[in-house]
Amino acid sequence: MDKQARILGIAVGRRKESYNRAALWAAQRLAPNNATIEIFELLANIPPYNQDLGNQPSKAVRILRQD
Repeated sequence: MDKQARILGIAVGRRKESYNRAALWAAQRLAPNNATIEIFELLANIPPYNQDLGNQPSKAVRILRQD
């Protein structure tokens, strides 16, 4: 019995049509039947760290911290 593989692909480019994202879309289409690839998009919304705003994180940072 084959196990189902779950793969997390992290889209790091900020451009909607980045090469990284295109490669992840292709990987999803080409993945074998016993594998699923989920593309994680949240990092594109994470702003650079600013210590002055440490007590006021953006919505994307708050969502990331929940996990």
